[in-house]
Amino acid sequence: MPASPHEQVLRSLRKVAQVDHAKDPEPEEALKLYFAARRLAQEDRWGSLGAFPLPSADLAWAIRGAHFSEDFADYSEEVVLPLRADESMTMARHEDLCRELGVEGLFYALLDADGSVVLYELQPAILQAPPERRPLHEPAYVEPEILTSMAKQAFEERDTKEGKKPKGRKRKKEEAKS
Repeated sequence: MPASPHEQVLRSLRKVAQVDHAKDPEPEEALKLYFAARRLAQEDRWGSLGAFPLPSADLAWAIRGAHFSEDFADYSEEVVLPLRADESMTMARHEDLCRELGVEGLFYALLDADGSVVLYELQPAILQAPPERRPLHEPAYVEPEILTSMAKQAFEERDTKEGKKPKGRKRKKEEAKS
């Protein structure tokens, strides 16, 4: 007796990703996982793929895999969510999933009707590199409050050295006190 289409998809999925769970994904989820895992397996920078069910109910399964840096010197464990073109994802839901899965960002594998997959990565913006990775010509980041207090202190020191009276509101307050 030939295998059902669902069993065939699961067999194909297990060839490209490990599926270690007591319950198999539903047919539609299995198909999305297969196309996404096949796409990832074709890339050099992805490896050790495994499909797992999500703790939340609205998105049933995801793929976790090793994602290597461009120079292959390092890798990080990343999560890929397969989505059909008609499925939506809000930023609030994305952030909830990141917290739930303990990751900073997620990859999304958008599938179209013919099975082609486009990968998108959504991560928080890195506004400034950590100090150990900054080039020497790039200044260190200083909190705005600290910069403000440093500037205020420098102006006050300059004014006291030059014997100047404070200007504006500060001067009016001092005159009102005397």
